[in-house]
Amino acid sequence: MELDRIEKSLSVLPVIPLLDIVAVFFSLSLGGEQVGILAGPIYERYRELGLVAWSALLFLIFLACVWRLRHWKRRFAQEQASKTNRIVLLVGINIVFLVEGLWTGVIIQNLLAPFLPPLTTYAIWAIAIFVCFALLSIFTRNEMKQIIRV
Repeated sequence: MELDRIEKSLSVLPVIPLLDIVAVFFSLSLGGEQVGILAGPIYERYRELGLVAWSALLFLIFLACVWRLRHWKRRFAQEQASKTNRIVLLVGINIVFLVEGLWTGVIIQNLLAPFLPPLTTYAIWAIAIFVCFALLSIFTRNEMKQIIRV
């Protein structure tokens, strides 16, 4: 079965926490700090093992979310779903795209944290969020229109 662009874009989300843990360990090895809202306290209490467990948990959660969205998308394609249900599906897909953008920004921030001042890394983080979300939206534009039209 061939995946369309939306499904390809959704498939990236479960891998992002695993990439993030690699970026965190890179930053920590160069003297960076873990200051995330959730990951910071986990790191303070459980150190590296806690971060690995946190990433594994997020991997499983995101995998389940992506599987569910792909299931709903295929189900709506086979059946005649109402326009409201299709819009809810598109909102869910866009939320996943936003989470991918946020997490990509965090990965870039973790990679650059040891080398740049905090204000610069936050600016790069914000730019990365916008660019990632915009690119995913442009990449999947045609399929998104098809979901609404059908």
